[in-house]
Amino acid sequence: MSAVRIWFNRNFATNMHTLTQIRENSEGRSVTLFGSHVDVSSPMLAACDHAFLEPPYVGDEYVDYALDFCSQNRIEVFLPVLAQEAIAQRIEDFTAAGVRVIAPTHASIALLADKAATYRSLTSRPDLVPPWREITGSAEFSQALVEFGEDLHHEAKLVLKPSRGVGADGVRFLVPDKPSLASLLGPVEPIVTPEEVLRVLESAESLGIHVPPVLVMPYLQRPEISVDVLARDGKVVVAVPRVKAGRDRVLDCDPEIMPIVHDLVAFFGLHALVNLQFRYWRGRPVLLEINTRPAGGLFQTQLAGVNIPWLAVKTALGEEITAAESTPVLGAKYVTVTTLVPLADTPPVQILTSGLAAGDLTPDPIHHAADEGSDGAEFTEVGPVVGVDAG
Repeated sequence: MSAVRIWFNRNFATNMHTLTQIRENSEGRSVTLFGSHVDVSSPMLAACDHAFLEPPYVGDEYVDYALDFCSQNRIEVFLPVLAQEAIAQRIEDFTAAGVRVIAPTHASIALLADKAATYRSLTSRPDLVPPWREITGSAEFSQALVEFGEDLHHEAKLVLKPSRGVGADGVRFLVPDKPSLASLLGPVEPIVTPEEVLRVLESAESLGIHVPPVLVMPYLQRPEISVDVLARDGKVVVAVPRVKAGRDRVLDCDPEIMPIVHDLVAFFGLHALVNLQFRYWRGRPVLLEINTRPAGGLFQTQLAGVNIPWLAVKTALGEEITAAESTPVLGAKYVTVTTLVPLADTPPVQILTSGLAAGDLTPDPIHHAADEGSDGAEFTEVGPVVGVDAG
């Protein structure tokens, strides 16, 4: 049996572990791993047999590039994170080319990328939706503060977050007062006062600058539960919950969480690798967000005795998944630490020049940050190695 040729495009640094899981699958199946990124020092490239520098394309231009890449490299399975929505919209083009794409449907990606739209869609499950308001200007922000009221303001911090966003980008905690001496001398926090927010919004309005939708909501209580799921056409194939409370991690959750996961996977018709995140509001679990991509911490699920990335490849290839390989053993307790990835022996990075215009070979580097609702991992170049923060 020939090696399965698999491509991961630009992705989180910790997906180097995911690629290793695929290579070390329990069946001993041979794989050839392709990776592409705009940063030649990305740790995920170190886990690949063939590494490529990506051009800075977007939309259909990137999809055309991806189809060309698949054709030139005889790719059989493609797991996209960059440009996932655009790729899913043209999934038929990849299918016609014999490429199996590990991604949800275009409809679910488009919906779940918008947190406000996600919450609005859950009219049949209001118990899963935390308090929230969507604002696009100063008047709406002022009204949201009034509607939440003083009781809520003192019960929990209020949070601002973009309705569409990745990681911690744009997340700010609302505090009633300006920084104190203690806060200035303490850890850096993403805090802002209501007056500062109003001033920024009013300034944007006066200049005619469009303000994208932003959510105002309470900072939800811990612990955070992150559930990694492999789904097939709205049904859970395997799911592993990860409870995060500070540094501590446990592969488990409250009994009420998993039935909710199955309900949401069916409700949104989820497919392939997804990640559902929950926190608590007044004692009940509520949905934080659903990511239509594998989480940066997906590799941690191997402690449950399942190889979810490899099962995703098998699912894409239309192969049978047995109960033995898809039944997790929960209860593992662990912490994550920073590791080093030597780059000296990594495969040479190649440039796919077909169809590239002049200037396309110098893309900007990318950096993914992590917040309470993301498993994205940061990476930092350190001399001849790259440090991967898996926690």
